[in-house]
Amino acid sequence: MFEGADLRSVSLRGASGLPTESPDGVPAEPVTFAGARMHRANLTGAKLERAVMAHTDLTGANLERASLRRASMAGVVLRNAILIDADLSHADLTDSLAIGADLSGAQMDGATIEGANLVGARLRDVDLSRVDTSRARLTPPSDLVTTEVQRSLIDHDRWVRSDGRRGSRASLDGVDLTDADLRGLNLSGADLRGAVLRRALLTDAKLVLADLAGADLTLASLARCNLSGANLAGANLGRADLTDAILTSAEILSSDGEDTGRRQRTRLGGADLTGAVLDGARLEEPAGTDSMPGSAGGGIDPLHSLA
Repeated sequence: MFEGADLRSVSLRGASGLPTESPDGVPAEPVTFAGARMHRANLTGAKLERAVMAHTDLTGANLERASLRRASMAGVVLRNAILIDADLSHADLTDSLAIGADLSGAQMDGATIEGANLVGARLRDVDLSRVDTSRARLTPPSDLVTTEVQRSLIDHDRWVRSDGRRGSRASLDGVDLTDADLRGLNLSGADLRGAVLRRALLTDAKLVLADLAGADLTLASLARCNLSGANLAGANLGRADLTDAILTSAEILSSDGEDTGRRQRTRLGGADLTGAVLDGARLEEPAGTDSMPGSAGGGIDPLHSLA
């Protein structure tokens, strides 16, 4: 019915799927949203039992109290979606991507989550005793963020907070942070050139003037992330979630913290944004913005340029 449809921000609050039986008593076909784009859709309280939602993109959608019993949702994208008190009993969530989703109080009795990625998902008051979690990913791999990387992140935070008096700038070029949970971190000015951040959680992170040239951010969650003045040239942002992200220019400050009157644009030249979610993203440039030469790690001092 809605297979492959573009239903971004659509409101189906309280909607019901097709009846289980037609007037002549013959079982009806379930409603189909397979492959549809439903970013930020409002499905609060919707009755979608047995719905076909395979490979549907529900990034940021509101499915609070929705009934999805026995729904076919293999490969569904539920990044940062709200599923509070939703009924997912016996639903097929094989290979689903639910990083950062809120599943608090959801019913998941008998659900299939083989190959599902729920890193960073809220599972408060969710009973998984009757769910096989052995092949699902609920937390990042324990060896993902090495001690060296952790130390670098801590030192970088000190570097930013102390205006360079303590700590040191993070140099993480080429590091593999696939599925890493980096929500809310201040990585402004960090060197992340060529870093692998596939499916990484960077929601609410601050990456002002960070160097992400050539980085792999495929399917990453960058919702509400501040990327002002960042270098994303050649980066892969395919199917990344940039909902409400800030990609405007950043102020260029002098070494003593004074405004120079110049601004650094966010660089997207050669970046791959195929399938990226840009709902609410701020991309506009203020009047008089200059395009500055060099990267955040080159001709511009990343520390004294942080806005």
